[in-house]
This record gives sequence, structure tokens and C-alpha cells, in this order.
Amino acid sequence: MTFEQAIERDDVAALCYNVLEYCSVKLGSRLNKLKRDISNNKDKPYINSFLEFAKVDNLDEMDEYDISTICCEYYKKNKNYSTIPEKILGHIKKVGSYTGSVIDFVNCARKEKYKNSFDCIDLHLLDPIFADQPISSWNDIIKKFIRIPKDLEDFKKKCIKNNETKDRLNRIYGGTDTQLDREKNNQLYLHAELNILANIMDQDKGNDEFIAVSKKCCYLCESYIEFVRFKGYKISISGTHKKLYHRWKLPEAFKKEFMEHTLFNLDQIIERGIKQNSSIIAQSDSEGDSADSDIKNYVAIKSMTERAKLKRTNQ
Repeated sequence: MTFEQAIERDDVAALCYNVLEYCSVKLGSRLNKLKRDISNNKDKPYINSFLEFAKVDNLDEMDEYDISTICCEYYKKNKNYSTIPEKILGHIKKVGSYTGSVIDFVNCARKEKYKNSFDCIDLHLLDPIFADQPISSWNDIIKKFIRIPKDLEDFKKKCIKNNETKDRLNRIYGGTDTQLDREKNNQLYLHAELNILANIMDQDKGNDEFIAVSKKCCYLCESYIEFVRFKGYKISISGTHKKLYHRWKLPEAFKKEFMEHTLFNLDQIIERGIKQNSSIIAQSDSEGDSADSDIKNYVAIKSMTERAKLKRTNQ
């Protein structure tokens, strides 16, 4: 079966719809970053080039499904152009990776040699798990490690002076003034690998399980998986990147034990970070290969996206 034949199937349109809807929260977050890139650099030639490629003046005029398809195509054609800043090109790549994932799924499943493997797959969609939870004020956290008021104020000024740090504080606390003195409610979510792991443990499995996700595990996911290994679960993962996320949610299983085990390590990480006062440029935690698909027939891909949008409308 050719890719063009496969892409016309109703189940492929359903797959496209399910992937994009299931990932809609993360897709929306990444799309917002791209929109900020465009807004902050609207007079740059590479932004004009991207908008001309998308045939719009504003991404708000486009459906998210279409934007993912456009980004997938644009990245493939422009990934080696040095005039586009790496950060912005990375955001385009990530937005396009959702359509790219569907392309890769279809391109793999249509091949005869994988037919038996796909025939044996049982697909289970796990509901995302969210929780609203207050987080301590930034000042209260840092005061544990910097007890002299003047030193605390100097450290705060350095953090706010760094644009990347200031942007993150704005996202977490809603500002960098009095907002840093107050607790803030944030929506936490269970990362995909821990959602899968929780499902494995609920089914009393875990004798020899491999968890594959689209990005490497963060520091806390890695720590939790290491912890449950000590509990007897044989869990393998594809890699880690050591980054920390403020909206990370802890699974219910072994919750108290894990917190007692991990809080000391986290305090040490915070203390080292404060002492070093270093600016760390975070590497991408996502391989992102899906946006670099070899499929060239974007007419067929756009047809698939249109039928996926129709399924969404009919839901």
C-alpha cells in the first residue's frame, strides 16, 4: 500500500484526529511559544518568509491542525537555513512534530513487514491526569538557602536581570514584583511516562516493561522510576535529560515514601544552583524527528488533516 493510498483511509483520519486532540494541550503550549516568536520578531525577514509560506498574516487565522501541517512542511524545507534562529526553528519543528508523528505512524504501519506487529497492538488511550495545587512563594523557597536579606535581594535582581529566568518566573508566578512573595496555584499534570507507569502498576504488571515516549524523561520522572525499581518493578526507559519542571505531578503510588526519599536531593539541587548562580542553556528534551519526516506528498497530508478536522466537527 502506498502512502497516498493509506492516507485516504478513514482510520488514518481518525488516528490524525486522536493524536492531535490527545496532544492538544501541549500543542497549544508550543504554538503559543511560536506565536510569541512571531510577535517579538514580526519585522524580521525569516518571520515574513514563514508567514508567506503559511499564506497568512497572523497564525490566529489558522486552525491548529493546519498550523502543525504547515510547520512540518516548513521545517523540512528550511531546517538547514542558517538565517533562522535555532530557537525559533526549534519551536516550528515541535509544532510540526504532531503531524509528523502521524506521518511516521502511517508510513511504518503501511509496510508489509510490520503488518503482523501492528495486528497485535492493543491501543489504550489514557486520560491525562491534572491537579490544581498551590506552590510556595519564590521568596520563601530561596530564603531557606539565602538567609541574609541583602544577599537575597541581590540574588533576586540577578535573576530578574536574566531574560530567560525572568520569563520563567513570569510564567510560574504571574510577575516578578510582589507576585514572588505570594503562593500561586498552578495546574500540575502527570507526565506521560508516569501516567503509563501508574497504569502498569494498577494492573499489577511491571515484570519487564519498556516505556517509550516522544521525549526523554525529566529528572523527577527518572527519580520516581528509579524509586519504583527498588520496589521490585522492572521498568526500562529510553533516556533522561535531567531537567526540572514546576508543573510536575507526583503519582499517588508510594507518594509519601518518594517525597521523603527525594526532597533532600531537591534541596541540594536548589542550593547548588544558587551557589553557582550559573546560566544553564537547556538542551531540548525532545528528539523531534517526527517533524523531519521523509514524506513529501503534502497534498495528501493536507487532505488527511482536513478529514481529521471534519471528524472533530462531528464529535
